[in-house]
Amino acid sequence: SVNGGEPLVIIDGVPALNGYSFQNMNSDDIENISVLKDGAASIYGAKAANGVILVTTKKGKGKVSVDYNFNMRFNTNGITGFSPSMSEYAQMWLAANKEEKVPEWWAWVSQENMERMAQGIEGIYPTQYYGDIFIGNANRLEEMFATRFSYQHNLSISGATDKSDFRISAAYADNQGNLATAYDGQKQINLRLNYGYQLAEWIRLETGASLVNTDTESPSVGLDNTLYGNDMPFFPAKNPYGQWYANFGNVGDRQSVAATSDGGRDNKKSLTTRIDMKAIVDIWNGISFEGMASFQNEEFRRERWVTPVQTYDWFGNPAQQLVNATVTGLNTTDPSNLAHNNPGYLTVAENYFYQYYSALLKYNKTFADVHTISVLAGINAETLAWRKTATAREKFEDNGVYDLGLADPSSALANSGGKGSSGTYSYLARINYNYAEKYLIELLGRRDGDSKFAKDYRFKNFGSLSLGWVFTQEEFMKFVTPVLDFGKVRFSYGEGGNNAGLGDFLYASAIGQGVTYLGSPLTGQISTSLKNSGLINQTLTWERVGQKNIGIDLNFLRNR
Repeated sequence: SVNGGEPLVIIDGVPALNGYSFQNMNSDDIENISVLKDGAASIYGAKAANGVILVTTKKGKGKVSVDYNFNMRFNTNGITGFSPSMSEYAQMWLAANKEEKVPEWWAWVSQENMERMAQGIEGIYPTQYYGDIFIGNANRLEEMFATRFSYQHNLSISGATDKSDFRISAAYADNQGNLATAYDGQKQINLRLNYGYQLAEWIRLETGASLVNTDTESPSVGLDNTLYGNDMPFFPAKNPYGQWYANFGNVGDRQSVAATSDGGRDNKKSLTTRIDMKAIVDIWNGISFEGMASFQNEEFRRERWVTPVQTYDWFGNPAQQLVNATVTGLNTTDPSNLAHNNPGYLTVAENYFYQYYSALLKYNKTFADVHTISVLAGINAETLAWRKTATAREKFEDNGVYDLGLADPSSALANSGGKGSSGTYSYLARINYNYAEKYLIELLGRRDGDSKFAKDYRFKNFGSLSLGWVFTQEEFMKFVTPVLDFGKVRFSYGEGGNNAGLGDFLYASAIGQGVTYLGSPLTGQISTSLKNSGLINQTLTWERVGQKNIGIDLNFLRNR
C-alpha cells in the first residue's frame, strides 16, 4: 500500500501489542514461525493487509524435564575499510592535482606538506585556516569500536499428563554492540508460562502469561555522520595531555569519541506483561466453540541527558567550539521529538494497554470419506489505550547525579503529553471445502469497523477466495511420487482494509491545551490550540487493498 503498514504479528493466536513484543521474545520459547500473505492472511482482518507472521510458543510434552542452555557470541566489526589512511588521503590529493592546471592544496598549503603526509610522517603542520596543528595517523574506527561479547542463559521446566501440560521458562541476556568508548547494549529478562488443562472430555482451558523486562543503555549523542562522513583521518582522539583533541587542531565542533564517552547517556526501560486465556468447548457432532481473551500492558520509561564536551588543541588550549552534538537546544512544542531538538535533560513516560477478545463457532465434518467441510463464524474486538508524558530542560550539567530536578532551573522548560484510545470490531465467516485432499476451496468474508472513522463510514466488507489443486493425488501423476512427494497449484485473491498511518478521531476537531512560557522571568500561561488546524474529514474510511497470488508448492524426496 502507498500508505505504508507492517506485517501483523500473531503470537499463540493473539495479535502482539507491537513489534517490540515480537523482537524481544526469547527465541528458546518459540516452537515455529510461519508467514501468511495474500488472501490467506485475510482471516486476521484489517491489520493483515501487509501479511501475517504467525508465532507458536512451546508447550509441555512428555515427562517432566529441566533444560538449561547458555550461549555466548563475539561481535566483531564488519566492513570498515571505507575511510583512507593519512597516507592514502595525501596520495589521492597528489594524484588529483596532477590533472589540474593550477594545483589546489586547500588548507594544507603546499605540495611539500602533502608529500610528507603521503609518507605517513606525523607532526606539526602549518595550515592556511587553522594555524599550526598536529596531524597524525588516526583511525577513528579503531578508537571507537572493538570486539564485544553477548550472552544469554535459558532455563525451562516442562511436562505433561493425560489431562494437563505446562512449560515454565526464564531467560537473562546481555546483548552488546561493538562500541568501545561506552556501554551500548540491552539487558533483558524473559519469563513465560504456558499451561493447559482438560477440565472434562468436552472442555479444555489454556492459559499463557509472559513478562519481558528490557534495559537499553547507549550514548545520547555521537553515533552519527560525524563518525566517518566529515573529517579526514588525521586527528587522534586525545592530545598529549589526555584531553580530547579537536578536529582541525582547534575547531572542535566534531569529535565522535569524545561525544560518545562524555556527551551523556540515553537509558530506556520497558516492562511488557501479557496474559492470555482460552477455552475450547466440544459441543456436539463436529461443532465446537473457542473463546479467547488477552490483556497486554507495556510501561516505557526514558531518561536522556546531554552534557557539553570541550575539546582542545595539541598544546592544551580550549578549542573554538564545543562538540556540536553536545550543544543543547529545546523545542518547547514537542521536547521528545529528537529530530528537531536536543534537550539537556529529557524524561519520557508511556503506557499502552491492549485488550483482545474473540469468540468463534466452528463446524468440521467429513462425509463419505472424501468430502470435508469446515465452517467458522464469529466476532473479535480489540482496544488500545495509551498515555504519554514528556518533560525536558534545555541545559544540564553532569555532577554525577541524574535527575530532571538537577537540570539548570534558569534554562527553558518544556512538556508535552496526552492520552487516547482506539478500537476495532469485526464479524467474520469462513467456509472450506476439501475433496479427497485433492481439490481445495476457501471462501472468507469479514465486516470490519474502526473507531478512527465516523459512524457512517466505520464498517466495510472485505473477503477472499482461495483455490488449490494437489496434483500429486491424481492417479495419472503417481509416476512422479518417488521423487515429488507433494505438489499443489494454488490461486488466491483477497481484499482487506488498511488504516495504517491514521490518527484517532480525524473526523472531529480536537483541541490541545498546554502551557506557553513568556516574559522574563519566564511565566507559564495556559494556551489552547486546534490540534488538526480545524481540518477534519468525516468521509474518511478504509483503504481497500487487493492481493492476487498464483503459486506452486513442491516437496521433494520426503522433504529432505
